[in-house]
Amino acid sequence: MSQCEPNHPGRLAKMMRWMGAAFCVAVMAFGAMQPRAEAVSADEATDAHVRDMIERIQATLLEMQDDDGRWNDEGPSHTGGTGQTALVVAALLYSGVSPQEPEVAKAMQVLADLETEEEEFELEKTYQVGLHAHVWAAVHDDLAEPINDVFYWLSTNYDPETTTIHYDGDQRSGDHSNTQYHLLGLWECAKRGIPIEGEFWEKSISHWIESQDDNGRWGYTPTNHGRHSDTMTLAGLTALLIGQQEHLRDRQRADREVAAAINQGLAWTDDDFSSYRGTHQTGDGGYHLMSIERVALASGRKYFGDRDWFRMGVEHVADNVDGWENNQPSGRISDMALSLIFLAHGHVPVWATKLEVPGISWNERPNDLYFLSRHISDFREGDVTFYTMSIEHPAEDLIATPVAYISSREDLDLTAEQKANLRRYLDLGGMLVANPEQGSSAFASSVDQLGRELYPQLEWERADAEHPIFNTLFEVNPQQHNVEVLNNGVRDLIVLPQGQNDWGYAWQADERFLESIGEGRRGDVAKLTMNLFAMATNRGALPNRLEGEMEQRDEDVDETGTVRIGLARPGGGRIIEPAAWDVAGIHLFNRTGVDVELTGAPDDEGESNGSLSLSQITDHDLDLVHVAGIDETSLSSAEIEAIERFVEDGGTVLIETLGGHGDFARDLEQQLRDSFGRRALPVGAEDALLSGEADGGYDVTRINYRRYTAYRLDYPPQPRLRAMHVDDRPAVIFSDEDLSLGALGVRRWGIIGYAADDARRLMTNIALQVKQ
Repeated sequence: MSQCEPNHPGRLAKMMRWMGAAFCVAVMAFGAMQPRAEAVSADEATDAHVRDMIERIQATLLEMQDDDGRWNDEGPSHTGGTGQTALVVAALLYSGVSPQEPEVAKAMQVLADLETEEEEFELEKTYQVGLHAHVWAAVHDDLAEPINDVFYWLSTNYDPETTTIHYDGDQRSGDHSNTQYHLLGLWECAKRGIPIEGEFWEKSISHWIESQDDNGRWGYTPTNHGRHSDTMTLAGLTALLIGQQEHLRDRQRADREVAAAINQGLAWTDDDFSSYRGTHQTGDGGYHLMSIERVALASGRKYFGDRDWFRMGVEHVADNVDGWENNQPSGRISDMALSLIFLAHGHVPVWATKLEVPGISWNERPNDLYFLSRHISDFREGDVTFYTMSIEHPAEDLIATPVAYISSREDLDLTAEQKANLRRYLDLGGMLVANPEQGSSAFASSVDQLGRELYPQLEWERADAEHPIFNTLFEVNPQQHNVEVLNNGVRDLIVLPQGQNDWGYAWQADERFLESIGEGRRGDVAKLTMNLFAMATNRGALPNRLEGEMEQRDEDVDETGTVRIGLARPGGGRIIEPAAWDVAGIHLFNRTGVDVELTGAPDDEGESNGSLSLSQITDHDLDLVHVAGIDETSLSSAEIEAIERFVEDGGTVLIETLGGHGDFARDLEQQLRDSFGRRALPVGAEDALLSGEADGGYDVTRINYRRYTAYRLDYPPQPRLRAMHVDDRPAVIFSDEDLSLGALGVRRWGIIGYAADDARRLMTNIALQVKQ
């Protein structure tokens, strides 16, 4: 079943209209012949493994359906007569199977037949009713009528003092496992817009805080102090995170008592997680994985301790999927369904990272990115999520998301190490969005100063009507909104709303956020936000979680040589995109063992020695000089002479128009043509630059352009490189289309250039060519 399967007629069409007809490109990037998931380690797991496991579990579950449309509901009595069937249906829906599929439609009819009829409600068990809520909340309105009956049961069956519940749903104090599923069912109803009284949330929050032990953990029952379990601790965290979202979302500051309880539970989870291997007793693995995932997705955590919870879970599922397909172990239906939900929810695209900044109040709106991600998911009809990570986390990990977000009302006073790490993130292609809470001038001024310190050669400017934040999807009057940007000429590095704009509060507190589009200034925040998302994510064409991570250098690869590359600009000055060869070089090394030695790039602390002097490139022992710019530029006679000497001595010069806008490459080509007395000719398919004849090279005679390029320009699927030849070799290579931002994986809408993979392949071929 394709993960792009629409859940109802018209869904895909609406999505395509917004995304420019390419949302499913990232989702369908892998064909049917993908690596199987057996024995995959956490570090080796890829999205292809996840997709393979999803499809295998879906197929196995569908094969196990009984003739009456159920899934072995003669299991534990506490799940009721249709609890397991509801769990499987929810898992299939969450993982992309359409409710119109015959098997799913048949099972849903079984569930629907249990709705209220003449005041008789056949559902009677807490787990069963809670799971039914997940099914009806997952489908569109004309199929979801039974959710009202489910909500009535959930809203009337619990201990009115503690909000706990027992297996049978009577009004007596119950256990934390049943209470969790009762709460999860109500949460699904709340997401459907069914109002739940604030008194319920108040009592629920109070109960979970009061029943938490001093070490941050919870037991199976409120009186189980000292008898804790991992799953019940995660249940307590889930309950408080939900209560915080549903009851405290309109506060300007986080509730201190709730935040303290959550932080204490998360701290224990961090400490404990280092010993977790995902190997639990038969039938409990999926339950534990889902418990971990609920906390992680609600809080944005990518790591517990130093471990990636999703990668660990993928490894655990991979260890079991063969046994499930071969009828072992027992209890596999529920374990498979829970694991399927884990995979489906966990591998969705991650678009932004909320930065934890020690020393300031960085999380007064604990659910700003959570609710914004939900708004975006509803708008694009495809799930996205977010991370929460420390600003001190390595930039190479932070760059997994194109947007980093800081929100505070305090002075942003970063250490030198934090500044260097943030600068590295921005150089690797990231964009920082800084939100001054309640229009804080102290925070805004400190961000302004930070930008000037990180990029002293750049100037802050007010985004004008041509800026994509005002027009990518929706037209917004720029006169009504002061949005300051620090732009390097091809992309925004920092975005800073000024004045009384408080985007984070609007994302979290406005329950009608999407509905407000078109309602004056209030609706403008929604429009600006959707424009920001589309601008930063290539109109939503995001890779799934494991695809979006930056390629890491493979230390098992033997070095086979070095290519020496210098970064230069006419007249000197700082390089606009200094990290392009850092990323392209990792790819080159992993494929060929050829290392890149850079000159004229920032050092490890982010300090730059500026670009090479173009007039003195012959003074350096270089194989390739990369000259990248934007606008027309005049070369001095010394620079032209140096280029001529460099190429005659066997060197190669790559001249690129960054972002594909401007006449930089064309202008330099004309100046060199006048001086050299030779023309630049199109690089043909037979040339090694495109055919990839060098050892480790790529055949890029057919190539993919960025979505914006394909959308705006009628380019055939071939590279458009040109070259001036010396001694029958391409000595000066010109690219009017962007390579550097593609190599970095920058997803900024509006760039004319090559898609990321093909930009790296072209740069690999260029490096191998000059090495020869």
